[in-house]
Amino acid sequence: MDARATFRPALDLPELILSTPEFDFPRPPRPQRHYLGPCLSRRPAGGDFPWHRVLDDRPLVYCALGSQVSRYRLGPRTLHAVIEAFAGWPRFQLVVAVGSHSPLEQYASADPSTVVVPWAPQIEVLRKASVMIGHAGFSSVKECIACGVPMVLFPFLRDQPGNAARAADHGLGVVCSPADATPGRVRSLVETVYDSPAFKERAQAMGARFRQADASDAAAETVERYLPATSPAAGREIRGEGWKS
Repeated sequence: MDARATFRPALDLPELILSTPEFDFPRPPRPQRHYLGPCLSRRPAGGDFPWHRVLDDRPLVYCALGSQVSRYRLGPRTLHAVIEAFAGWPRFQLVVAVGSHSPLEQYASADPSTVVVPWAPQIEVLRKASVMIGHAGFSSVKECIACGVPMVLFPFLRDQPGNAARAADHGLGVVCSPADATPGRVRSLVETVYDSPAFKERAQAMGARFRQADASDAAAETVERYLPATSPAAGREIRGEGWKS
C-alpha cells in the first residue's frame, strides 16, 4: 500500500489480534480491538526427521529462519553464521531447518553433531529445545512461548521486527540485526539467553497464559458477535480441543 494515500471513507472495522494482551505493548483501549488468544496452529508431526541423531547429553538449540529464508537478502548469510557458530562447540547441539527452497549441500556443517534438514516438526523439536534461533515470524514466536522456549531473534522484514521487539520487551529473548550476525555474536547471544534462567521463566509464564487463552472459546465467541444474525454460522457452536504443551 502507498502510505501517503488517503482512504475515504474511513473504515471502522473490528481489530482482531491473534495473541493475548500480555504479549502486546501497552496501548490505549479501543472498543473494537479484540485479543482472540494465540490461536496456535496444529502443525503436523509427520515427515522424515532424524530423531536418532538428537543427543540426550547436550542442550538442544533449534534454528529456523522461516520457509522463505533463501529469499531474504541476508537470510543465507545468517544461516551460515549460525551453523559456523556451533562447529566445534561441544556445549550445545544445533538442529537447523534451512527451508525446502535451499539446497542442503549449501549448508553442510563441519560438526558431525549438527543436524541440517529442510524441514523439522517444529512443535516436537521445540519441546526438546533449550533455545530457539528464529526470524520472529509470528507463528514461530507464539509456538516458542507456548513451549516455554526463550529466543534469539534475527528479524528480517514485514511484521518480524515488531514481533521481535515485543519478545525482547517482555524478556522472552534477545534481538540482533541479521547484518550483525557473526558466529561469535551468535554464540554470545545463545549463551546470554541460556545462562540467564529469567528468560526461560518468563517464557514459561507467558506460555501458561497462551495455553489458557487458546483453550477458551473467546475467539469463536468474538467472531460470532460480528456475524449477521441471518448468517448460517451465527450461533453455531465452534469448539476446539485447545493447544497442549
